[in-house]
Amino acid sequence: MLKSPIRVTGNRLLYAIARIVMFACILLSLESYAQDKIELVNGTNLTGTITKIDKSNKQFEFETQIGTQRIQRTYPYDQVHAATYKGKRFVITPKHDASADATSAASQTTKEGTPRSSAEILALIDQVGKTPPDWFTSTPANHPKSLDLDWPLKADGPWDENKNVGQYIWGRVNPNVSRWKSGIILVHQCLERHQDDPALRQRDMEKLGVMYFTLLQDYARAAYWLQQANVAVNQRPGINLAECYWRLGNRDMALKQMRGKSLHFDAIKLLGDMGEIEEALNVTKYYAKTNASNEAYKRCTRMLCEPPAVWMKPSTTTIKSSLLRHAIKSTNSVITAARRLDRSHSLVRQGGRRPRGQTANTRHLALVTTVHSK
Repeated sequence: MLKSPIRVTGNRLLYAIARIVMFACILLSLESYAQDKIELVNGTNLTGTITKIDKSNKQFEFETQIGTQRIQRTYPYDQVHAATYKGKRFVITPKHDASADATSAASQTTKEGTPRSSAEILALIDQVGKTPPDWFTSTPANHPKSLDLDWPLKADGPWDENKNVGQYIWGRVNPNVSRWKSGIILVHQCLERHQDDPALRQRDMEKLGVMYFTLLQDYARAAYWLQQANVAVNQRPGINLAECYWRLGNRDMALKQMRGKSLHFDAIKLLGDMGEIEEALNVTKYYAKTNASNEAYKRCTRMLCEPPAVWMKPSTTTIKSSLLRHAIKSTNSVITAARRLDRSHSLVRQGGRRPRGQTANTRHLALVTTVHSK
């Protein structure tokens, strides 16, 4: 005789579902409990497993999974703020309140005119650079999940801002203020991933320095990462580092960074802002005979059209006229060059007033004639 099928009542069904849900929650909690966590001093948080603790050398080994890869690294204690090991949290390197004061000080560009010594600058950079900004932990990483965080030095295939990190930063981060901070967090994540690849690590550190410099004007952190990347002044990031020294309060450090070396043409504008007119002129003349002459003259005209107070001194008029002649002679269109330089040149010659009774074109032609006749 066949048995009838088992009939499950409503109460028994609910009870069975409840037991399954409870069992799943226990498994999830056990899995979460079994995972270790570390909080790095730079603000990065990682979940994984502490596989070995080396107390004598004050370091431990930590294994984590990023994407489909298992990565194991050794972390010195001084790089780790706190670690959660077997469910218990330990503070390893406390975060001092002084770092906030240092960050505030670093954001000031010595408006009071009080310079800092080289030792003070280096100490400030080291202290602030090793600590995350106050917004770091509260800023979500909102980049596309499709990004390839391996971020090779050279991207393959067509332009794809949803895949290539460098293209994502160029096309979506740099033009959007709301993404600047999350973009910096993204590069920090890439840096953490590339610890065992010197070339990628150097590129990541340089990128962090440039982003802190150009996007946030956080000169202390910019200088820290540019120093770590060992940038050279024949490239733009090296000039950025020199400007960081100047903005933080040490003019001599900035000039020493650039003295006696082959300089990137961005040095023209920086030297002009610092009042080093002769040096700016020398760099401009150097690039006049190269393929980068147009870029050099762009920076030269910016220096002229956004002049520091030193331009208004009569003693600099001759130097400036020489710079104007040099720029105009080396520009494809004399009229275009004159139009660009008209404002700054007339400020010097007319004490801030443009000549009256002249149309735009006749004024530009008059400027060309005047400059070439000198």
